[in-house]
This record gives sequence, structure tokens and C-alpha cells, in this order.
Amino acid sequence: MTKLHQYTLATEAPIEAAVYYEWLLGLQPRDAPGAALAELGVGVGTPPAPGAVGWSPVFLVRSVDEAILRASAEGPVEHLVSGSGGAARHLVCVRDSAWTVLQEFSSVGEHEPSAYWHANCDYSTPDPTQATRYLGALLGLDHHAIIGDPYHMRFLHGDRMIATGILRMHGVSAYPKRPHWLVYFEVGDLVTAVARAVDSGSRIRIPRSRSPFNDFAVLSDPWGSLFGFSTMTPSTAVGPIPTLGGDGTVCDLRDVVDIHPPHSSDEFTLPGPSHETV
Repeated sequence: MTKLHQYTLATEAPIEAAVYYEWLLGLQPRDAPGAALAELGVGVGTPPAPGAVGWSPVFLVRSVDEAILRASAEGPVEHLVSGSGGAARHLVCVRDSAWTVLQEFSSVGEHEPSAYWHANCDYSTPDPTQATRYLGALLGLDHHAIIGDPYHMRFLHGDRMIATGILRMHGVSAYPKRPHWLVYFEVGDLVTAVARAVDSGSRIRIPRSRSPFNDFAVLSDPWGSLFGFSTMTPSTAVGPIPTLGGDGTVCDLRDVVDIHPPHSSDEFTLPGPSHETV
């Protein structure tokens, strides 16, 4: 089993970025910058390798060695280790400085916070087919692709839980073509969240848009890292989502994953936009 667990942001300005995101998400500051984010399972630090900036998900796996062995069948694996012993985190380069983080279930404490309840993620890449094979092997997960989706969206999943989406974002003006991760924070009011971000120095990359089960927007923060906001569509308003599975069978996505996991009720409630300095 593999599970989406936490997120990390690698930036050359970790203290400033931590303060910014805590303010942006309406979190109560703690004694040190980043402490309030850490309580949600979100970490901020310096890049683990040259050029390795931006958001990355942290996945829990049973065995890092087995995960890397599976991925090596799809190509070379660039692998770094952060920390030591049972608390070690393993950074794996998916492609072109887009990293993901693996951690073993056995290293996680019973009360360690999980960002799964507050956010979801996508991997944007020019080659979603290759990325699906590689990440699917690394994480040991099945996939289903939405039939007819303009961005070739597919989901890696296991135990009825979506681990990540994979897509090819094309035809969007000024949108980066390099592979990268996107983390979407769940909010109750998408319009307010986007206005608050823009008002404080973030830039809109993709304005409010709609998928079969949520409304979302993508922005870049003041240091250039991409992130997003998401508001889930009520379950009663979500219709059939035809998908093609990795085994070639067609089914409704709702039959294989829970579209509305528990985190959809744990939204950030944000103050309105303000011209205060953060």
C-alpha cells in the first residue's frame, strides 16, 4: 500500500516562504516560522539539489528499496537520502529536477500530521504516459485515465484513495513546460483565496477552472513556485466520470476511488483580501 502523506516546499527563501504560506492559509503563527505549517504536515526548506525548487509530495511506502527496484525497471533512478535511521526520507527525481519524497510507514509516528486531509496534488509533465509508468511503478499503484480529458488527466490510486493526478498542461499562456508538482490547498471560498494570493504578490497562471469534481486555480508564489487552490464539488452534483484503466477496462472513476475523501471537509477558511504586508 502507498499513501499520500505530506508536502514539502523547496525554496531559496524558506523562512519568508513559510511566513507567507502561513499567512495565506490563515494559520495562527507559532513560535517559529513554519511551525504552523508543520502541524498540518507541510514542510518548508532549502532545495535538496541544484534547481530542485518547488513543491513535492511525500508518499508513504512499505519499503523504499522495493519501490526503487520497481522504478528502475522503467529507467535510471536518481536517489538522495535526507536524514538517517528510521526517520530518513528518500528523494527520487522523477524527471528534470521534479522530485518526490518517499518515507516508510514504519518510520511514521501514530500522531504525525498528514496533509492528505488538507490538500491534493498533480504532476504536470509533457509525457504523462511515461510519468504514469514511472510513478506507478515507484509507488506500486494502479491508474485510471479520464476519457476525453483535454489535459490527458489520469490518477494513480490504491485502496480507493487517489495518491496523485498526472496531466499534460498545454495551451496555457506562459505556463511552464518543465515537469513539476502542483499542490492544491482545499478552501471553502476559491474566489477569496485567489484574491488574497494575488493581493499579496502571487500571480495567476490558470484562472478559476472546473474539473468533473472540483473548481481550481493555479498560481505562482512571490518566489516563483507553483501552487493551487481547490474547492470540491458537492458529491450530489458529481456525475459519471468515464475512465480507462491500466488493464484496458472502461469504468466510472467513482467505482474505483472515493472522489470525496475526508479531507474535503477540512477546508481552509480564509479572511478576505487585504493590502497588509506579509
